[in-house]
Amino acid sequence: MKNLSVIKRYARALYETAVTTKASELLRKDMQVLETLFAEAPEIQELCARASDPDSSHTSGILVETAFLPYLSDMTGSAVKLMEKNGRLAVLPYLPRVIQEFFDEDEGISAVTVESASELDDSTKEEITEKLKKRIEKRLKIDWRIRPLLMGGITVQWDNLFLDMSLRGRFDSLKRQLRGIQDER
Repeated sequence: MKNLSVIKRYARALYETAVTTKASELLRKDMQVLETLFAEAPEIQELCARASDPDSSHTSGILVETAFLPYLSDMTGSAVKLMEKNGRLAVLPYLPRVIQEFFDEDEGISAVTVESASELDDSTKEEITEKLKKRIEKRLKIDWRIRPLLMGGITVQWDNLFLDMSLRGRFDSLKRQLRGIQDER
């Protein structure tokens, strides 16, 4: 995610505004609108990325006025206008995900990403889920992903932790060890 600290600042301000004004459900609906918009019209995401170009200040205003404001609450619309004014529309597509992370954190849910080289069967997923529950001790929201590059095994990422139990990870580790032995000679 590009400009993570920038999007987190905007997301945190919007999230805290929603919580203090008891508009959390409205914020959730707005984030669903944005997710749907970016999924159904990927060209809007591209326009947001180009909106940070100084030559596009006129078109970025039109983009905000036509693509976003009619579908968002005043609260979220104000945040989008501020992003546009500050040349930060490029981070807007990431806003729903970061806002969801804040909701999850407050609700005691830990988002976990499990990657495997191929689709895992249900019993393997259950076993991994149970082990993660014991280790993390929070409610889990697991995102199962397929990443053939791993060649076998899995990787697990949650919070700021990364556990690599993949075949690719083991090969890379072995390669580093062998280079270390070679460098000692």
